[in-house]
Amino acid sequence: MLNRDRQLVRALRCTPEGSGSNCKIGYVYILKSLKNGSYYIGSTVNVEKRLERHNKGRVFATKNLLPLKCTFVQQYNTIRVARMIEYWVKRQKDRKLIERIIAEGFISKKI
Repeated sequence: MLNRDRQLVRALRCTPEGSGSNCKIGYVYILKSLKNGSYYIGSTVNVEKRLERHNKGRVFATKNLLPLKCTFVQQYNTIRVARMIEYWVKRQKDRKLIERIIAEGFISKKI
């Protein structure tokens, strides 16, 4: 079994009330820089706190893009699945894909 498959099996074993950080509900979010229009894709268990950290300049990857606006959020059963989706979107390196996700309101990729 591939490592990726093992991760997915572990993620699927989690229940909504499961214990541990990998069993928490996760979110994929997309931020847009109001400074230059670039996008940032991330994942978290708490969107409000994460957006606050981004806009206070506490995230290295986005501190030069301030201010940021949250343009998209999608919930997943676990943070592990959310991270897998985040990495998939980032690997595409496709602005049109990101803009389509925002316009449609969901990420259609299945893990």
